[in-house]
Amino acid sequence: MDYRERHVVVTGGTGALGQAVVSALIEGGAFCHVPFIHAPEAQRFALREHARVRVPSFRTRPRSSAFTPASRAFGRRSISPAASP
Repeated sequence: MDYRERHVVVTGGTGALGQAVVSALIEGGAFCHVPFIHAPEAQRFALREHARVRVPSFRTRPRSSAFTPASRAFGRRSISPAASP
């Protein structure tokens, strides 16, 4: 793979399969951004100190607050495939 100088976000990159993906991308020349939610995930991540890896914390807002402006404007709508006609 040729990923020279490309920036790649790898969600789930701290897991076993994700670490293999990150390793392959690094070998291909990529800069990998591996977000995490729980600190122990980042601490166990073997590649966290690699020069081409960034491990930013991914902080989420509570679900109810994330959709409040749209819910007020348009009402709540389900976008799941099961709710589609």
